[in-house]
Amino acid sequence: MVNYAPLNLPPMIQTDSSNPFAFHTMSVRHPITLAQVIERNPQFSRSVQRGLELLAQDLAQNAPIMMLNLFPTAAPDYNDWANAYISRRNPRNPQAEPTWLEVDWFFAETLLFRLVVETVRWWEFNQDPYAPMKNDALAKRSLWESLEDTLLLPGGCAARLPELLRRSLWGNRSDLSYTAAAAHSEIRHEDLISDDIDRAAEHLLRAQLAFFPDPDQGLTHIITDNVGAELAHDLALADALITSYSDVVVLHVKYFPTYVSDATPADVREFLRRCIEGEHSGAALPAVRDFGERMQTALRDGRLRLAPNLFWNSSRFLWELPRTLSHVFEGAQLVILKGDMNYRRAIGDAVWEPTTAFSKVVDYFPVPLLALRTLKSDPIIGLPYGRAEILNDNDSEWRINGRYGVAQLHIPN
Repeated sequence: MVNYAPLNLPPMIQTDSSNPFAFHTMSVRHPITLAQVIERNPQFSRSVQRGLELLAQDLAQNAPIMMLNLFPTAAPDYNDWANAYISRRNPRNPQAEPTWLEVDWFFAETLLFRLVVETVRWWEFNQDPYAPMKNDALAKRSLWESLEDTLLLPGGCAARLPELLRRSLWGNRSDLSYTAAAAHSEIRHEDLISDDIDRAAEHLLRAQLAFFPDPDQGLTHIITDNVGAELAHDLALADALITSYSDVVVLHVKYFPTYVSDATPADVREFLRRCIEGEHSGAALPAVRDFGERMQTALRDGRLRLAPNLFWNSSRFLWELPRTLSHVFEGAQLVILKGDMNYRRAIGDAVWEPTTAFSKVVDYFPVPLLALRTLKSDPIIGLPYGRAEILNDNDSEWRINGRYGVAQLHIPN
């Protein structure tokens, strides 16, 4: 894969007051999240609790950014983070350490949650600090009833595919680290402000027919985001492709928990267990149980693959894919990129002219790419002329409140 940044990439968003949302997120929202992690995990030792308290304090006070700890042994991603940290030093004063509220936002957010993982000693105990919040999401009856409804959509895969893609997109509103998005429970037609759903469905169906009955020549990849309703509908989409076309679907998940509701391999396995064992809403949902058994079989048989990779936890952008990971995508019939953070990873965490064509920015990606995302930050491209101005007039927080979504497709020439 060619390793080059998009042409005319604007400056990256900073955590200082030049971007009010980034500044508020780092100085207010994330310290609150850390306090919630402490509250919901009373089993944490006092040293772990104190480490999280100090991290929250550093954010609020714009302290110098700490690096990962080398004691007792360096984690497998240590060198990657050390290089990223060094690159953020001010070249005019290389001895000065970068501070939390005066640095690239993408780097600051990803490093912050990496430090949370280190503080709770995840490498030693494999304990997800966000497990209590994730369990809350899985306990919601609405999640399971919505999944049952999705699984009972009428028609074959071809007829259902556009709706499956839409439900996968809107599942991205269910973000445990950003409750403002989840507050938009009603989905309106005008909320989808850039809509390539039908075109993406047509492309995927053509690709399925082209590769069928030899599915090993082409895979569908889903780069996941959140657990709960989003993961449920990502898996419902995967189920339709696997069942109808004997497709192989690869779920790219986080190597370890980053943001509060990011999906890991353990989260996928736990979700399927609840489907099969009926440990969900308390109601009899036969379609959910059958679905869980199908997906469990697909996982065992290799038709559903889980692909954790440290890259998805890193501060690197999509055009910086390591060679080993870029090889995984070679020949893919479609890569579905989920969520706000992955969107920022794909286009650069920058404020573009919103009419900039999506394909123009991500033309470095050599296979078809579909971004499904609800807006929870400022970066946005691919809008029709005049749409951003109308949105500005009607809703001053349209870029960040999680109400609006985009489905944007790039097919390489």
